Amino acid sequence: MNANDPIRISDIRRSRAVAASITRAEAERQFKFSASLVVVLALATLTVMVANRLAVSDMAQTPAPAITITTTKAS
Repeated sequence: MNANDPIRISDIRRSRAVAASITRAEAERQFKFSASLVVVLALATLTVMVANRLAVSDMAQTPAPAITITTTKAS
């Protein structure tokens, strides 16, 4: 066959179009996976933020140890 044959060119174009297209079911599956990943990452981020705030607030409420200063008079 000749490379300029119109049937051959249309076959090539059709095969490229089929390979480039994605089915609706696959698009839905990828969207659901991406959405669930966003939710998991958001929850993980919020968990770390809450844990950090609790750790900082616990440190702020812990009383400092008493410091005693003793002085001696020189004789």
